[in-house]
Formats: sequence, structure tokens, C-alpha cells
Amino acid sequence: MAGQPSVRSSGQISRELLEDGVSTMKTIRSVRSLIFFFLVLALLVPLASFAGAQFGNLAPAEHGPLGTSAPAQVAEPEGDSGGAIYGLADRGMHVAPFVARLMTLMLIIVYFMSTNVCLSGQLGGANDSVAAFFWAVFLILLLIPWQSWIGGAEHFAIYYDLDAMLDSRENLADHWTAVARHYVRFLVLPLVGLMTAVAADLRFGKCHRQVMKRIHQKLEAAVR
Repeated sequence: MAGQPSVRSSGQISRELLEDGVSTMKTIRSVRSLIFFFLVLALLVPLASFAGAQFGNLAPAEHGPLGTSAPAQVAEPEGDSGGAIYGLADRGMHVAPFVARLMTLMLIIVYFMSTNVCLSGQLGGANDSVAAFFWAVFLILLLIPWQSWIGGAEHFAIYYDLDAMLDSRENLADHWTAVARHYVRFLVLPLVGLMTAVAADLRFGKCHRQVMKRIHQKLEAAVR
């Protein structure tokens, strides 16, 4: 009889820990969702710029590069639309790399915390959380501006110079290798970055489902 209160107290503590695990995983998931939203927006910038040049009228301002062009004329919106889109894309290509790197670093921290929760609470899902962590590490490697230290590395970067992309598009040779280089450099590599982020998010989502399922199973067992 003397030991019965302690058993009941232990069960109560165990239930509180499980409920705390539920709250922790919900917080981690909410933070991850917000970070992932901004990351996807940043990774869509080079793809949107490529689409604007390929299917739209993305082009530099008529009288010079961004910042040196003459003021736009309201009477001729068609002639200015390409320059306006170019200016927007140019600003996006300057801001997006910083946002993408910052969000990816924050995701690495989130996935690391998720792995700690899975392992310390013996809640399962650690394998998927670790996989998400390494997908994010691979993404940050893709986002590092290697071209600042290694010559020619700009050909393997997710983000690119708009003028270089436009020049490459206008000067495409008939040979298939030039066309392949253009699409790999300005379309495939940004797609790889986006798919890497999605792969990390999918693995974390699988981890979250496994953890929540395990917690609810333990809570039901504790009630019995």
C-alpha cells in the first residue's frame, strides 16, 4: 500500500512528460513551417527569373543597367515593363541568397533539436529527423558562394547573375552542349536546390508523424 502512491505519481510524471513532448513537437513543426515558407520563396526567385526570361519580357532597362536608366515614361508602359520586371528580379536575386542561407541554417538547428527530442524521449522518428538534417546540410553547401574562392564555381551555384543568364540565352549556339549547359546552369541547379529543401521537409514530416503516433500510443497505455 505504501508503494501505490509512488507508482501513481510516476505514471502522472510520465504522462506529463509525454504531453510536454507533444507540445514541443508542435512548436518545432510550427517554426519549421514558417522557416520553410520563406526558404521556398527564396529558392523560387532564380526559377521565376528564368521563367521571366524564357516566357516573358524580362530584360534590362532600355537606356542602361539597373540604377542608370532614364525615368520610365507612363505613356509607354509596354517599353518599361521589361525593365521593371528586370529591376524586381535583380533585387530579388540580391536578397534571396541571404534569405535562403539564413533559413537553411535555421532549419538545420530545428532538425537538430528534433533529433534530440526523438532520441532523448525514445519517441522514434530519429532516422527521418537525421535524414532531414543532412538534406539541409547538403542544401547549405549548395548555397555557399563557392565562386568567391574557387574560379568557375559559379557554374555550379543555385543563384546567378541576371545579365549572365540573359547573355547565355541570347547567345545560345546551335550545338546541343551549349543549350544543355544553359538549362543545367540556370534551370536544373535551382530546381535541385528546391527539391533538396522539399526532400528535407518531407523527411521531417515523416518524423513528426511517427513521433506523434508513438506519443499517443504511450498516452493511451498510460491511461489504461
